[in-house]
Amino acid sequence: MKQQTSIYHSTFTIYHSPPGVSVQDGGRRGYASLGLPQSGPLDPYAHAAANLLLGNVAGAAALEVVGLGSGLELQCAGGCLVAIAGADLGATVGGSHAPLWHRLWLRDGETLRFSGRSNIQGNGGVAYVAVAGGLHLPRYLGSSSAYLGAAGALPGLAGRYLQAGDTLAAVECGRAEQAGRRWPLDVCNPYPGDLPLELIWGPHADRLGRLGKTTLLAQRWKVAESNRMGTRLNGPPLPVSGGELVSLAVVRGAVQLPPAGLPILLGPDHQTTGGYPIVAVVTQASWARLGQLLPGDEVRFRSTTLAQAQQQAVQMRARLADAARRLAQRAAVSYLPV
Repeated sequence: MKQQTSIYHSTFTIYHSPPGVSVQDGGRRGYASLGLPQSGPLDPYAHAAANLLLGNVAGAAALEVVGLGSGLELQCAGGCLVAIAGADLGATVGGSHAPLWHRLWLRDGETLRFSGRSNIQGNGGVAYVAVAGGLHLPRYLGSSSAYLGAAGALPGLAGRYLQAGDTLAAVECGRAEQAGRRWPLDVCNPYPGDLPLELIWGPHADRLGRLGKTTLLAQRWKVAESNRMGTRLNGPPLPVSGGELVSLAVVRGAVQLPPAGLPILLGPDHQTTGGYPIVAVVTQASWARLGQLLPGDEVRFRSTTLAQAQQQAVQMRARLADAARRLAQRAAVSYLPV
């Protein structure tokens, strides 16, 4: 039997890649018992939007670019339709500004560069580069997502950040005449103004007491440190009562409270168990804003109910599905014969 070979219509060569650039898809589910979290994008909304703009499935593999001074450079060979969504990290193509939330055509030999986020706090710190058809990479335990919480836990690009010299491939490339279409304006901004992160109280909320709960919600916290494992906040230490806990399973968005009283918000590469009290959990609808935080940014919280949190998650998925339908309808109309 003749062995089949894959033919890639376009490839992307990384010429410069600072820390914080990885491949992420929808993540791998069901392996927490082995110590592997789901991983996936820091900002699920922008990741999905970049893919849906191109007609990909929402969880297709795409590049995640993080940081104030990115410096990422990748060159396209063969020409390809791409989309960038999320924070404005100074993307350019051939020296010209590359618009966010649009389909772009990268010609053969063109280079996409990111100069990094401006120093404006609260402007977001994560962008996604999706390609037509999605990036083609090996899947480990059902996913191409990089897990960066433990060195060597997974092989290849599934276990590390991108480096200069890496080459990524796309099986599809799209067509140049498909460029220019943009994300629907009425669903373009999931990060309006100074909107707080919403949370529901966790299993150990009683350890905070009334004063601790009031302080958590009233305070404007500053991000001290952030990565894919979690976000550490600075502010007035919160009082926490009770003794040590037996380690228990933790989830993305959990608000842990170490003995020092400064909250830690768990991200997509979080450890699968922990012994700190979980006083609250950031809702799924707020993950996009949480994922965009960088050191120096400020954040505040608002409590909600479990029922409201579930409704907001359903509404967000519905907005993404509606945008995908509208994009597909416009594509169908644009290709009707005249």
